[in-house]
Amino acid sequence: MRHQGEDEDGEALAGKSTSVLCRPSTRPRAHLILSPGRVFKGAAYQDQSDKMGTRPHASSSPPEPRPPGLATPLPVKFSQEIVASWGDAGEIGHAGRKETPASAAATCKHARYALIPAFSAARHERCPSSLPTRPSALPSQKALLPESSFLGLPLPSYLPPPLDLISSDQPSMRAALLALAAAASVVTPVLAGVHEIWWNITYVEDANPDGLFPRRVIGVNGSWPIPPIEVSTNDSLLVHAFNSLDQPTTLHHHGMFFNSTTWMDGAQGVSQCGVPPGQSWDYVVPINSSGQWGTYWVHSHAGGQYVDGLRGPVVIHPPKEAHQYDEEFTVILGDWYHDQHSDLLDDFISIANPGGAEPVPDSALIYYAQNGAYLGPIPNTTPAGGVTSAVGFNENGTLPFQPGKTYRLRIVNTSAFAAFFFWIDGHDMRIIEADGIDVAESPIDLISITVAQRYSVLVTARNDTNANWAIHANMDTDMFDTVPDALQPNITSSVTYSSGANLTDLGFVDEYHDVNDTSLVPVVAVPMPPSTRTIELEVLFDTMQDGTNHAMFNQITFNTPLVPTVLSELTLGDNATVVEAYGPTSFVLEHLEVFDIVLKNGDAGKHPFHLHGHAMQLVGRSEDYTSDDPELNPPIVEGQANPMRRDTVQVPSMNSVTLRVVADNPGAWFFHCHIEWHLEVGLAVTLIEAPLEAQARAQNGIKPPQALVDQCNTLGLPVSGNAAGHASTNDLSGLPLGPYQQNNGWHAKGIWAMFGCVLTATIGMVTVTWYAIGEHLTEEEVEDEVRKKQAQKAQRRKIFTNLLPGSKK
Repeated sequence: MRHQGEDEDGEALAGKSTSVLCRPSTRPRAHLILSPGRVFKGAAYQDQSDKMGTRPHASSSPPEPRPPGLATPLPVKFSQEIVASWGDAGEIGHAGRKETPASAAATCKHARYALIPAFSAARHERCPSSLPTRPSALPSQKALLPESSFLGLPLPSYLPPPLDLISSDQPSMRAALLALAAAASVVTPVLAGVHEIWWNITYVEDANPDGLFPRRVIGVNGSWPIPPIEVSTNDSLLVHAFNSLDQPTTLHHHGMFFNSTTWMDGAQGVSQCGVPPGQSWDYVVPINSSGQWGTYWVHSHAGGQYVDGLRGPVVIHPPKEAHQYDEEFTVILGDWYHDQHSDLLDDFISIANPGGAEPVPDSALIYYAQNGAYLGPIPNTTPAGGVTSAVGFNENGTLPFQPGKTYRLRIVNTSAFAAFFFWIDGHDMRIIEADGIDVAESPIDLISITVAQRYSVLVTARNDTNANWAIHANMDTDMFDTVPDALQPNITSSVTYSSGANLTDLGFVDEYHDVNDTSLVPVVAVPMPPSTRTIELEVLFDTMQDGTNHAMFNQITFNTPLVPTVLSELTLGDNATVVEAYGPTSFVLEHLEVFDIVLKNGDAGKHPFHLHGHAMQLVGRSEDYTSDDPELNPPIVEGQANPMRRDTVQVPSMNSVTLRVVADNPGAWFFHCHIEWHLEVGLAVTLIEAPLEAQARAQNGIKPPQALVDQCNTLGLPVSGNAAGHASTNDLSGLPLGPYQQNNGWHAKGIWAMFGCVLTATIGMVTVTWYAIGEHLTEEEVEDEVRKKQAQKAQRRKIFTNLLPGSKK
């Protein structure tokens, strides 16, 4: 629940963000996730870049020092609390301390959102029209998402994972994770809470993080970058998203499963139509029933909006970490464009760009977060381009290390195009997580991280403090068709031990290399189940009949359906199992079917592929899928005890990768290249899982809210039937299809081009022939022509001389 904090005089603290996480019980390491400028019951945080601060702790031990630029907690009078987890009112913990609330109700006065504004516009004041009320009884376990009067949208279930909905004998990767989560909840008994966030998605003017060019971005509550999210596995995340843009928007919590609730996944055209301008959507992220923890991120999945800034990190903490460390930071990497996405897209999909050269970023960014707040710039430094910001970007940002401590760095690549190579001079790294999957420690000297991937590494600080050390984040320029002269692809930041020490920069590494993710070993072992089906997808790019360049899987480019796929799945009845109803880039899967996706990259570039709603087992890689050499193209080894799992995998040129997946999540799920430009030109397919099972669950109340249908109606889109909105399996009239590859033979453009070439060549030959066979001048005629030219030249000289001052006329 969310309400306004008060100062000692009872006045509302203006300009603060209030995001309250309450629960009737505490847990080890319990604390609220706090950010500069936010007000919580128990502490107000102010940005004080010139002071050292402390963060609240659950224990009575002395607080750890906080780095410069972060917030310092200030005392706030406890006056009102609200129980957010349907528990009993009474003692509610904050940072391990229990307080007795004066009232069990809260009043929203000024729900302002000044969320750590690096670049902020006018504050937007908005209170929710109503507050959730405590139900008379807890919902049944099968009522995973019971309907609520609150905004007419579903609220999360605050119960244990719905294990009764999952067959006990299914070969499910998710079942193992849920079992582990259940065991953890037994070890650490705690009632779940809800972490509520109110986001007003807005344009923010004059953001200039690289110090090179101010531009309009898409932010939250008038500020950018959007605030980081930190929650625990015992929580459900509820994001109230209001759309103040002039176009539809969505939010996708990348890597989250959304078990049986596809409509919360945020993929425009697959899980929802999009939130229309002036309307809102409540994204329910049931973390407490997903068995997930680790490093994730949130971004728009509509119209390339995350290229314009609508993206941020998400961290989910388990009750007990698999690896020991002292502190942690989140490292956010991303490419950065100075032009609006829409303008870049117009130039990209154009007959003037038949080769399909992607827009190259104008710069790169690296910045940091800790405990739900971004780290500020290095004190007493001149920011890049003289642009003042509350967030430390690139060389203005730093990670404060203390000798001997071990740090966890959660690295997130939020780019639209660029992969990065990341390393720290003078420090060793050990991988401990990839895409939300804990893995056994794996030493690494350099991390290659493609678009949308996440890695966590452990870094042990040095014992000496006589030098600070460079952090390197270099873009993989091999992915760019050209590297502009003005582009600085290599950016540096720093690890700081002492403010007075010099920076040690060891420069470039000898060579770049990719992480061998098949060698990573998950901490939670999930054996490789036998597969009963194979879906082969070959990546191709080509110039199409309309002259533009598009991407294809199996020579077919993806087009967004008119009806969101999840609504087609739920409204087609028995015909929902007919794959043709969903369009040419779709696959229908049976409930609990085990299948392989074999990705073959026939393109010259690398591609990161992401599957929504699942973690994929990485069971095989090939360096050349066209080769008969078993060393280059080895066969799949069945029965692997614990293959690596992740949700985003990179496939280099002419490589292939085999991904094993269990269809244990009824719904419609997007599978696509996460380079935004490639998604825009059709490098995607849709997987429709267990449509009849999804319909049965809808009959039992697990179904989309009415708001999904209403918002589609607002946008003028159909809400039932096949992909085109027809009650048919094969009538796709009205559905945008194509463009298609050019067929062999003569086309109209080719005929006219050939005619022009022939005509030009004919004129040229006639001209040459005429000069060759034309009459020749005699010697006398040549001399006469020369005399005429000389006379004309002399006459012009005389005229010029007469025009000079003082000349005789």
